[in-house]
Amino acid sequence: ARDPAIPLSFARAVESDEREAYPEEACRVLDRWGLPAWYVPAALGGRLERFDELALAMRLVARRDLTAAIAHGKTFIAAAAGWVGGSDAVRATLARRILAGEQVALAVHEEAHGSDVLAADTTAIEADGRWRLDGSKWLVNNATRGTAALVQARTGRPGDPRGATFFLLEKDRLAPGACVPLPRLSTHGVRGADFSGFELRDARVDAAAVVGRPGEALDLMIRAFQLTRTLIPSLSLGALDTALRIVLDFVLERRLYGARAWDLPLVRHGLVDAFVDLTLVEVVATSAARALHLRPGQMRLRSAIAKFLAGHLTAASLASLAGFLGARHYLRAGHGHGIFQKILRDHAVVPVFHAGSFLLLETIHLHLPDLARARRSGKPPEPAPPSSFDPSVDLPPLDERALVVWAREGDEATAGLADLESRLGPGTVDLVRWLAAQLDAEAAALPAAHAPEGRDTRRPPQSVDRARRYARH
Repeated sequence: ARDPAIPLSFARAVESDEREAYPEEACRVLDRWGLPAWYVPAALGGRLERFDELALAMRLVARRDLTAAIAHGKTFIAAAAGWVGGSDAVRATLARRILAGEQVALAVHEEAHGSDVLAADTTAIEADGRWRLDGSKWLVNNATRGTAALVQARTGRPGDPRGATFFLLEKDRLAPGACVPLPRLSTHGVRGADFSGFELRDARVDAAAVVGRPGEALDLMIRAFQLTRTLIPSLSLGALDTALRIVLDFVLERRLYGARAWDLPLVRHGLVDAFVDLTLVEVVATSAARALHLRPGQMRLRSAIAKFLAGHLTAASLASLAGFLGARHYLRAGHGHGIFQKILRDHAVVPVFHAGSFLLLETIHLHLPDLARARRSGKPPEPAPPSSFDPSVDLPPLDERALVVWAREGDEATAGLADLESRLGPGTVDLVRWLAAQLDAEAAALPAAHAPEGRDTRRPPQSVDRARRYARH
């Protein structure tokens, strides 16, 4: 990573970022290595059998360059809706294009509506067995470079949960002028990524381009997000992994007050804190990736918690680590080829990338009534099996179609707190036992005391704090 001659090196990543250039060379290396095959389920000719292995591969790329990881990995994020609900023809088309090294975009957001995707102005009208799409999509990763895109368009009334549909648009099959690229957007971080958009003008597609069934876009999105939200913590892991190494190297060399910076207790304490956060994120992310195989019915809740915690713990740790580099964390050259400042800017997009913190906390809070009922029923879910936390244990095949819209099985993570004390062993210090008991008590009380009424989204601001507290358990 420190060799400027290597395409996926810190120096090359910073240099591309300075020019706001797409990481062409890095992505070619990833293509030659075969990373696109990991975006395609094995049943369709790819190599995706274990999601924890895909997550690890993405973490390794993010350690070198977050821009390359986000630009290249976006193809899997875009294809996820096709994997969970597309027809055999849609899935085969996606697989063929991805295995050929083509990029795919996910076009959901519009500038006027942001995350309010059900208010989309892009429309799809059916006539004579075909669909005509019109409208603009905004802030789309790989919008211009992608040869295909999964596009959400309104096929019903605005705001109707059954009023939107996904379509697979293959640009080379559209009439000239039907898909017009929009200018690339300037961003604070990941400056080389292709964040742009396109305008659809009388874009005609066959009925076979419908992903799932008409009106099913919201359901597909909820299920696909369970895959993508489980993958995105890998970006945080890669960022924090490299940042911690960069700062550790610096404090071991830096002389302050007649000694190494590392010899100052405050410095050692701060780096240990960052390492603990890295370990916490790794446990949460890895167990969530394995839960996709073991507990797919819980993944709407588990994936939201994983993405929220990974993004926010990492952001806090990066801010803390920046203090140990001092002014150097702000420099675009020097120690570590200036990669730290790039990591700091690039990672800022991860907590808001592909559904922001508010939507994640909203998802968690919506589940609190069911979690409370599970606690009160006297039959709480079984604790997470040991295999959830042991990467050496083989997993059953990934069945992306087994993901469900609502997690009704309770929360096996907090269910495990009840008997954690008995499993800690006789050598465990009293403080850990006390913490386990405290966490179990609060986890039991929080949903019951603060369960929202029904599914009404007009809840008080305190609901965000409650969801955040539950996630932090």
